[in-house]
Amino acid sequence: MDNGLLATLATGIITLLSVFKIWHNVGQVFKAIKEVSDVGTTLARITADQKITVDEMKELQKEIAEAKDALKGIKFGRK
Repeated sequence: MDNGLLATLATGIITLLSVFKIWHNVGQVFKAIKEVSDVGTTLARITADQKITVDEMKELQKEIAEAKDALKGIKFGRK
């Protein structure tokens, strides 16, 4: 196999891996947006009722934890 073909193949593989990494990060961003949106929806419902039950508080804590985990999964910048 000649060196030019080998270099082209290596560059292609590196490019594919980079694209996969970017799409994975985009997926993490959308997941985080959904989780934060769920927190907002629950807060809006609680605010409309102007009271909070123990179950709603537990649900809100769970949704905040999920949103926090989703945000941790996003990698910013180069590493």
